[in-house]
Amino acid sequence: MAKYTAHQTLHWLFVGIIVLVFTLLIQERGLSLFQVGLSFALYSGAVLALELSTGGLANAGGRRKVYVISPGSLAAIQRRFSGTTC
Repeated sequence: MAKYTAHQTLHWLFVGIIVLVFTLLIQERGLSLFQVGLSFALYSGAVLALELSTGGLANAGGRRKVYVISPGSLAAIQRRFSGTTC
């Protein structure tokens, strides 16, 4: 039980530090605290939706196929939203 408690404590400590740093960095770029909270909420919703769907794909088609396809699809999404057409 002590190992589990130590693991959870360290995990959430680092998550909290990262969220704090990201919040400060995003506010420095000019977003209000409400906009920062909204961006974190949208990010969390997207992670939830994509993790559930890719988990289903991995169960249906195999983990290796999804693992091989994922970097290409991530690059395509980044290219789509960054505005470049390379």
